[in-house]
Amino acid sequence: MRGSAKEGGAAPPSSMPPVSPAADKLLVDLRNRSDDVKKKAQADLRVLVEMEARQMSGEAFSLFIKKLNTCIFELVKSPDPSDKLGGIYAMDGLVDVECEESSTFITRFANYLRQILPCNDVGTMIMASKVLGHLAQVGGTLTADLVEFEAKRALEGLNSDKRIENQRFASVLVLKELANNAPTLFFMHVPAFI
Repeated sequence: MRGSAKEGGAAPPSSMPPVSPAADKLLVDLRNRSDDVKKKAQADLRVLVEMEARQMSGEAFSLFIKKLNTCIFELVKSPDPSDKLGGIYAMDGLVDVECEESSTFITRFANYLRQILPCNDVGTMIMASKVLGHLAQVGGTLTADLVEFEAKRALEGLNSDKRIENQRFASVLVLKELANNAPTLFFMHVPAFI
């Protein structure tokens, strides 16, 4: 008997376009409620993308990545925290893959993470902030802009007159990850804390 997609079945959700048989299975695994299954799918997705980058033509690989990004976005915007985490795991696994699409990953993933932070699930916010820190660490030429934007956004969240606790907690998490992963760039914002 086959399980549902959440339990490890083979069919991706109908809102997600098919990417490739191997990627589709990994996307289903990223939706699984088990962190161990998600982590394995994350590692396998990274290997798959690296392999496809070497084997596919530039145009075919761009199409593959476009479909994959659409699926990651569908996971991230899902109301289900497990799906959101699956999308976050996928982004974390792909952040530092070296391929023609690397700079696209940084920008696109930063935008996806902005849609997640803040949210009502503490675990999701913690993981999303860690991936944002990972982006800041490997962002290359985009790092300075990313750190600048996210630090200002987080400081605005902390200094807001509104006492929205999820926003404040997300801001603290983001600032912590930026400080840990891009300390030199983050140092410019230290006076705002004092």
